[in-house]
Amino acid sequence: MLTARAAHRYCNIADMTPEQRGNRIAIFGVVLEYCVHGEWLMSETDENGRWGAWWVPLRKMVKDCGKEAVEEKLDAFEADVAEEKATAMAAAMADDSSDEEGG
Repeated sequence: MLTARAAHRYCNIADMTPEQRGNRIAIFGVVLEYCVHGEWLMSETDENGRWGAWWVPLRKMVKDCGKEAVEEKLDAFEADVAEEKATAMAAAMADDSSDEEGG
């Protein structure tokens, strides 16, 4: 079974200075981006496309796909995230091991 994974971010910490990373993330002027996995055309003449995931600004998604289509997909994404979060939290509460995944 293939499970879709996605994410969103308000900033790219790789582009931030140590001082910016140490301070509160400014809400104004921040670009909201989503990590979108799918088949992508690399140019207008690309015939085959490429599968992968890229960070895409919300503004570009709305311009390219329309507000209604983006809202529908993001609503589904947010519902999936809420379900995954509830499952992960329940598993964390039930797990008595001290192992930590990720980092």
